[in-house]
Amino acid sequence: MNRIPACLLRQIMAPVLLSAGAVVLASGPAAADAPALCREAKALKDAGELDAAARAYREAIRLDPAGEEAWWGLAWVCRKQGAAATAVEAFRKVVELARDPARRRDAEAALERMGATVTQPEPPVDDSLEGARDLIRRGRSAEALRLLRTLRARESERVEAESLMAEVKRGRRLVRVRAAADEEFRSLPGWEERLRARLAAAAGEVSRQLEVDFELVGIEPWRRGETAPGGMAVVADLQAAVPDAGVDLVVGFVAERHAAPPEGERLEIRGHTMGLAPCFAGTVVVTEVIASRDGAQWRVPEANLRENLTHELGHCFGAVHVMGPSVMRAQPDGAPLFDFDALNLEAMRACRWVDFREQFLSLEPAELQRLEAAYQRLAAGPAGDDGAHFYRALALTYLERHQEAIGEYEAVLRTSRLDAYAYLNLGKLYELTGDLDKARTHWKLAAALGTPPAATMAREELARTEP
Repeated sequence: MNRIPACLLRQIMAPVLLSAGAVVLASGPAAADAPALCREAKALKDAGELDAAARAYREAIRLDPAGEEAWWGLAWVCRKQGAAATAVEAFRKVVELARDPARRRDAEAALERMGATVTQPEPPVDDSLEGARDLIRRGRSAEALRLLRTLRARESERVEAESLMAEVKRGRRLVRVRAAADEEFRSLPGWEERLRARLAAAAGEVSRQLEVDFELVGIEPWRRGETAPGGMAVVADLQAAVPDAGVDLVVGFVAERHAAPPEGERLEIRGHTMGLAPCFAGTVVVTEVIASRDGAQWRVPEANLRENLTHELGHCFGAVHVMGPSVMRAQPDGAPLFDFDALNLEAMRACRWVDFREQFLSLEPAELQRLEAAYQRLAAGPAGDDGAHFYRALALTYLERHQEAIGEYEAVLRTSRLDAYAYLNLGKLYELTGDLDKARTHWKLAAALGTPPAATMAREELARTEP
């Protein structure tokens, strides 16, 4: 079960370091374009192009979130695709938005036929302490903490906001999950039951060891772009195709077909990328390999697939590869394992409340200190790769211990000379410590390696600091 090396799991973390808090939204079509997209989506639906229709409806919803017609169309497309959970979510949105009583009744009837209840629309969240309390009451603790971090910047609300944050973090965390299945996975018999059971089992393994619970709120059909299996491009494709609005974590399920190896029934799963989850990023892709030869088929055993998903969920909370008996082992042999090793569990507990959108910016100084100490022990132990050094360097950077962070990136580069993100982040650290010549040298190396988006970001830094 070959895992992607930690040096490839940083496409999302590096930009956080280099542009902390900066969010750039590309300008796009106005909401007035949503009706045209709905007409296009309906034509695609009528022609049987369900995946394309779903994408068009989702784009219309992105442009106009209150667009009743787009939600109505998406509900029926997802119903036809067999994505029942997402169809229910869309029909409920129609009930909330419909101006036409007949349309509302039709949506309610569809929900009844699907065995779902009609829920009342959730009230909008006030940008206030009472709004944060309301989110806590509704079980949306991660959103409450995001709001409270904003509110404590106001002197009049600082003490109470900090008190509420501490209260939330004493409890268990609920992570809202949206799942997505690519076309090949949806072609498998009983794919939705398989997805639900595997996700529930892996989430249960994490919940057993970490004070985190998981709630599946919907399943999306996912039409993958032309990307090679197993690379970061698949993660980027999932992020672009499946919205993370209203959830903390998006998990993509992929199936790949291969020629069966000579071992026959002893399907050799090592050598296939079985999962990919950039640490702290809130996006997971896991793969089910199906091998065929002479009309016979072999699948990766379900226990291995459950181990794989548990491993990737561990990455979401900062776990890195290690050698030895742990679900985070880099090269698993023998029977599947589901327990995290003590050091990784220490790191996961330190950042249990990390916000996958704000990442390290969401951690308190005490949490960062605990996380840095855990990574220091992981880096000194039998780590399977240099992930502990890399993420310790990030924690040290946010703690403003810049010289130590430089040392950790140098440790990464001693074993991974082609890590563009280490060069990129080293450049920023050298700039912060006043050595612009060294900073530009490292950005030139990052740009020369050509790893997107590290190379692009490095070129931007070079242009910004050009003499």
